[in-house]
Amino acid sequence: MLAVALAALASSKLSASKVGPALKLRGGGVLRISPAEVQTFVGGLVGLASGAGYVYTEDIAKKYMFTDPLTPQTKILAKVCCGVNLAAAVLLLKPEFFLVALAGTLYSLADQLGEVLDMPRYPLFAWGFMPFVFEWAMAKGYLPKSAFGAYVMANGIAGITYQAKAKLTQQSKSIAKFSQGSCLAIGAYLVSQAQGNTAAQSFGYWCGLQAAASVKFACVDGQGVVNPVDSYLWAAFYATAASIALTA
Repeated sequence: MLAVALAALASSKLSASKVGPALKLRGGGVLRISPAEVQTFVGGLVGLASGAGYVYTEDIAKKYMFTDPLTPQTKILAKVCCGVNLAAAVLLLKPEFFLVALAGTLYSLADQLGEVLDMPRYPLFAWGFMPFVFEWAMAKGYLPKSAFGAYVMANGIAGITYQAKAKLTQQSKSIAKFSQGSCLAIGAYLVSQAQGNTAAQSFGYWCGLQAAASVKFACVDGQGVVNPVDSYLWAAFYATAASIALTA
């Protein structure tokens, strides 16, 4: 399915280079393709893949992501990764529900993460209300509009495993860092929007960072333990979407 989606995006990009953001149809007609439509397409596919991954975490991770059986730490961190990317899909499709999706994902997994990673639960418990505190403070002018995006980026850099006492394997560390990359991309999108950039630019930046995170996951953090094919397909998919959005 991802390969088909990639081919569709690549076809639209090649056609756009000849006739602007459009596809030539048989008979001379033109089908316009806007960055907003690409964003909807990408958000829908990411939401579908992440939603399935959140529910069928072990099955999908074993089939498409890792070469060895999952450790308990990898399984819960993969679920976090799917949840974060599902929230990103909500941001692209229905941004008014984004805070609920992100906060709810992290809050709902706090108990499992605390147990499996042997770490305090309060940082993830705080995620249940902190996004709404930021939203209120930014609306009142107490914080700049980019504050929450910067906070998400900072969390993407720091990660969620820095307090974990459980010993993490390379497999577990790789998926944790991939989640960090997704948080960094979300934060960049939010900061870009707060700075007044267009929706297409913000979407393009998000796609570019997602592509970079996918390549890093396959080539650096997960080298030897990750099946790289799926990550490369996602990287190409994101890179194509970023190219369409940033050159429109």
